[in-house]
Amino acid sequence: LSSIDKINDTDYIYIINELVLPITKIFKPELIIVCVDFHIQQLTEQCYAWIIEQLSMISSSKLVVALDGDLSCISSRTSYVQTVLSALIGKLSLINNDKWKNNTDINSDVRQKIDLVKQEHKKYWSCFE
Repeated sequence: LSSIDKINDTDYIYIINELVLPITKIFKPELIIVCVDFHIQQLTEQCYAWIIEQLSMISSSKLVVALDGDLSCISSRTSYVQTVLSALIGKLSLINNDKWKNNTDINSDVRQKIDLVKQEHKKYWSCFE
């Protein structure tokens, strides 16, 4: 997806809901590692918090969150760190889980790539059949 320009929160929410969460329900990982990369300019701290929330709700998993060491690329470094830490201690994010379902603003290239991934991986994951 790195080749697609202008991916935003809605696109990432769509990716998590369409690919990551369905697989985790089947796979039930014991450990999930998230690297919060602050170089992704289009991703807000609220979306990072939402992603962490969703992953932390996978009951069989332990969650490790690593923060990128270079915070110089964002203007509100403290806000990012506070928001991510709030998600880790259970404070809810500001993104509604249903926001993506009725949203037509999802990048068409993202939709296309997700469909291709699902098509290819349906032979491995029953959630994509």
